Amino acid sequence: IAKAADRARNARQPEMPEKLLFKSVNTKLFLEADDIAGFKADGNYANLISFDGEYLVLENLLSLERRLKGWGHFVRVDRSTMINIVKVRSIDQQQHSCTLKSNDGRKLEIPLSISGISALSDALESIRTSS
Repeated sequence: IAKAADRARNARQPEMPEKLLFKSVNTKLFLEADDIAGFKADGNYANLISFDGEYLVLENLLSLERRLKGWGHFVRVDRSTMINIVKVRSIDQQQHSCTLKSNDGRKLEIPLSISGISALSDALESIRTSS
């Protein structure tokens, strides 16, 4: 019975690929979730913000939000911004920005709206209290 329960539990959890695929104008990007700081809306597209630079991806923010929901890393904080909350190191309410830090120590600052600051703070607090 224990083996059957383990198999059923494992069958319900879809396996996440190691790398995520994003289509750009002339490029296909394969990135790990840890390499992505966030996304900024750009009309019908989005700018993927990584610790190596920014890339215009041929997908809007709503589509990205739906696709990345299962990863648990990405939170939509306002109309135009989605952040990888695992990488957040600080929130500066006065400067309206957050600082994210990569695994190898690179830092990146992303500007946020006032509502974005509040939503990001709430998301981080809910993670802290649920742990």
